[in-house]
Amino acid sequence: MSIWEVEANDALIVGDYLYDLQVGRAAEIATVHVDPKGEFSWPELADIQVNSLDELARLLAEKVRQSVGDNREEQIKRAWKLTFGRPIEKQELLDAADFLNDQTSHFQSVKSASPPKDDDDMPAASSLSPDQHALTNFCQALLSSNEFLYID
Repeated sequence: MSIWEVEANDALIVGDYLYDLQVGRAAEIATVHVDPKGEFSWPELADIQVNSLDELARLLAEKVRQSVGDNREEQIKRAWKLTFGRPIEKQELLDAADFLNDQTSHFQSVKSASPPKDDDDMPAASSLSPDQHALTNFCQALLSSNEFLYID
């Protein structure tokens, strides 16, 4: 953790198998169990259980909003730090702001064709404001990036 200059409470391990979750516990960091089947065989080892990375992106966006509010620049910086374990560079911040602005404009101009679904505690994508939807998509992009540490 010290190599990445990240505190344990700002880190997590995302995994889909027992060994992933055990590593997280051994390192004393938060664990996320991704199980598309929803069986969650090791609930005692998972702090968070999700069916998909899309669901995890919604959770990350909500955590970011709760920690820094509606300040777009602070949201970007916090999401970046939580995902990559490092501060964002100036050009990356500009690019991220452009992405979020484009996403917000898109969601302001398009109405969702599908109604919200209430199959779990997560808000349906169509129930999010354009700003919230844009932040969720940004978090999804971060979680899907090559820089997000993934070890199989």
